[in-house]
Amino acid sequence: MNPTRHLAKLALLIAWLALPVWATTVHAQTVETGIVELKESKIEYFSRGEGEPIVLLPGGTLKVSYLDGLAEALAEAGHRVVGINFRGSGKSTGPSDGVTLQTMADDVAGVIKALNLGPVNVAGNDFGNRVARMLAASHPELTRSVILLAAGGKIQPAPPAAKALGIIFNPASTDADILAVFPFLVSNPADSERVWKLFKPSLDPGAAAIEKAAAESTPLDAWWAPPGETK
Repeated sequence: MNPTRHLAKLALLIAWLALPVWATTVHAQTVETGIVELKESKIEYFSRGEGEPIVLLPGGTLKVSYLDGLAEALAEAGHRVVGINFRGSGKSTGPSDGVTLQTMADDVAGVIKALNLGPVNVAGNDFGNRVARMLAASHPELTRSVILLAAGGKIQPAPPAAKALGIIFNPASTDADILAVFPFLVSNPADSERVWKLFKPSLDPGAAAIEKAAAESTPLDAWWAPPGETK
């Protein structure tokens, strides 16, 4: 199969499945869980399926579990799907001092190597899109393709949207507080309650400080359009 055509089909599959599948709670696949111990971190992963590997990287302050529905669908389509929790999230641990997006990408690379995945298709959502780009730039031998979901970060959100994000990721916020501003995160306000129910169990405020430090310490030109030939 033509590699470019194959990658395009893969990207289309993820884009087409993403929204409806994220709301799925059925877990038909056997999931292998584990922790890879690296030099300065311990990174939690979840693996299911067999075939060409896809690594899923979550959004900021979220455990990768909210992508379980997508992982299930991709595994059923014939892929090995590995979800990763960034340090500070779930059971992943590691120091926050001196952390950059390169640090986070190295954590992901460590999991890829430990599981002998070889070159992978890496899909990064939100904050994960930054780490996916850094992985491709610094570890091209491990990266077959990069797929970006909600790939923000270049342009700062407008003040009302920034305020909404602050409320949503504030552990002290009530469900009512969050649902009042959740339309800033969804294309259809009617989806707010359904999507919030999906995100809520995956929220992990422990990751916030590490991810904020990594984002702020890494210049935009280092991750937005890194050099290389990864598609």
